[in-house]
Amino acid sequence: MSFATFTMVKFAPPRQSRRLQPRSAVYSVIRQLPHLMSRASDTTLGHKLRSRRERMGLTLTALAARSGVSAAMLSEVKRDRKSPTLRVATQIAEGLGCAVSDLLVECEGDGVVIQKRRQRRQLVDSSTGIERQVLAPRLLRHGVEVVWYVVPEGQTSEQFPGHRRGVVAHATIVRGVLESTTPLGRQMLRAGDSMTYPSGMAHRFRNAGRGVCEFLLVVDASSSVHASRSEKPLSAKSVSKSRRPRG
Repeated sequence: MSFATFTMVKFAPPRQSRRLQPRSAVYSVIRQLPHLMSRASDTTLGHKLRSRRERMGLTLTALAARSGVSAAMLSEVKRDRKSPTLRVATQIAEGLGCAVSDLLVECEGDGVVIQKRRQRRQLVDSSTGIERQVLAPRLLRHGVEVVWYVVPEGQTSEQFPGHRRGVVAHATIVRGVLESTTPLGRQMLRAGDSMTYPSGMAHRFRNAGRGVCEFLLVVDASSSVHASRSEKPLSAKSVSKSRRPRG
């Protein structure tokens, strides 16, 4: 007679799935995602354009007439389907009566504000790679815009339209060589050189050296609302240019 041999096999109970605990960090982040995504959409250029336009009671057609940007392009930017070039962004801002930086950042509160380099909001021109980085957002409420420009080697900006009346701009070259062109002629600026020019002057710039060119731009529109209607025509003496001390 033969006997069958049986082996006892021990089966482990099915492992219960680990559900996220309500107090876990992951669960907390997941719950906040809709709120975080909503806040992110509120800070896009398209959202800010739409909010300012609506507060001013402007239609897309009216803003197109004020800015010189087509209604079709404004619609694409409003929906964040297209990123405007630096020139188009400048035209939109002028049409809305604000600075380009106002369309990129929120004015910060009181107290000491530290802004790390990686935290800078920037607008990159897709055709040239020129970067426009926003510094000191708090100063925007005082009508002062501080911008850091990075111009790749060999690149030239489009021609920017003149600012509204009463605006004064100042540029200081930090690195490289910049050629600035205005109706008054061309100026070659090197690291340490500065240039100040009044409103109403169209301009463009070019990296005229080797390597990257970087410069700091300060646009003061604090007195633009008080600009005199009898502003004198621009002359060669309207532009002041300072050189770094030569050792």
